[in-house]
Amino acid sequence: MEASERPTPRHEDVARVATRAYDALPKRGKPQPHERTVLAAVLVETPRCDGRGVHLEAVALGTGTKCVGIRNDDDGGEILYDAHAEVVARRAWKRWTHLQLDRTWNRGDPPPDGPKLATRKRCEVESHEEGKAATARTRPGNRCRTNAHGPASSKVEKEERRADRKEEYFVPCSCCGKARPRPGIQWHFYVSQVPCGDACLGLVNMRTGAKPVKHGTQPPTQHEVEGMQEIGAVRRKPGKGEPTLSMSCSDKLARWCCLGIQGSLLTSLLCKPIYLDTITIGGVEDMNVHACHEALYRALVGRLRPLASRLEHPFMHHAPVIRTTRIAPPSCAASAIGTVPSGVSINWSAPWQAGHSMQGEGSVHEVTLAASGRKAGAAKKGPAWSSPKTRSSLCKLELYARFQELHSTLHPDWDGSSSKTYGEAKAGLGSAYFANWKRLKEPPSPLEGWLVKPSSLESFRLPKLDEAKS
Repeated sequence: MEASERPTPRHEDVARVATRAYDALPKRGKPQPHERTVLAAVLVETPRCDGRGVHLEAVALGTGTKCVGIRNDDDGGEILYDAHAEVVARRAWKRWTHLQLDRTWNRGDPPPDGPKLATRKRCEVESHEEGKAATARTRPGNRCRTNAHGPASSKVEKEERRADRKEEYFVPCSCCGKARPRPGIQWHFYVSQVPCGDACLGLVNMRTGAKPVKHGTQPPTQHEVEGMQEIGAVRRKPGKGEPTLSMSCSDKLARWCCLGIQGSLLTSLLCKPIYLDTITIGGVEDMNVHACHEALYRALVGRLRPLASRLEHPFMHHAPVIRTTRIAPPSCAASAIGTVPSGVSINWSAPWQAGHSMQGEGSVHEVTLAASGRKAGAAKKGPAWSSPKTRSSLCKLELYARFQELHSTLHPDWDGSSSKTYGEAKAGLGSAYFANWKRLKEPPSPLEGWLVKPSSLESFRLPKLDEAKS
């Protein structure tokens, strides 16, 4: 994995590190000469322990351009419906984050005042009743740390300092027991093309297949099929056959700027949301830079800025620095003329420890079929097609199993592993997340047409953790 020696990574550094990580992957799943795809990556920037510059590495990659239509209301959480690169990379980052959080809490020397979150003090920033005390006890920027006049330097804080030397990505928060990124970390996002949807509108030689959605309609209407270029509208990704319920990548990136990239379940394990610090778009020629910047800012940041007052702490409207560059793998750039979209999607997440090889311990490299939402390799009509071995590790069921295992370790008395459905767990543990999401969609809002998936898609359970992992 690549590193940057610069004090602050430039957008070219982000693009180069992302593309070199992609180039280092095996050929399996990469486009053939007549095919093209899109590459997306999540990168983490950490201060070097010696104080000399920063370390920049890709921790999650995703490729893909297709979606699966809703064919079965009860798929058991086994189908990866949205295989666009941006969504795949973010899901791969969540898988990597589960690995890192497990390392944070299970590294062999837990804090003496208890390894279980259930026995630890609630974080002041999350306590409504202690709101005034939180203001006095936390530093600006919601770093969630006690000041010099609070409790004496705790053993948890010593744990944090030791973690800095170990180059860990997350540390226990000293006032809530949840996890937070270690001080100085920044998160970067790279995409090899302009995201589909609103960001594409108004650009020369650029179009989007995503159709505008009106009033939350689920079947595509004639208005959608005609594809009117209405700026600011939420849009549905296209799909062959059955319609998709996947919103455009422009819409999803705009949502992440308000709620973070961690999603509802991981919100329950973090002391604050995780926002992208920069977004770098590759494959942009110099002649299109100004127009591209305007379109990206409008779609990802500007159209939701008026809704910032609807968000409640710790959520906020976060405006990442948006950059463009010409750097993109040839098969992943919009300029790959005369090619057809690849029918497969690659996902990869980094090893648990910084600086290890691409295939080090804990890394995952997987190829899925865009048309089915399952891993490549099994015969579609064979008996193994619907077996656990064909499930992508990024599907809802697998990510839920990973979360359950981690959450149950920290909360052994929680009954969610057997009694709660995926949807119930999200609503219960991510209540603050969903409350803010609901307020963002309330009319008038650019997001009020956001499609709601059938509740049956989230009605599955995990009978036992051991079975979920098999």
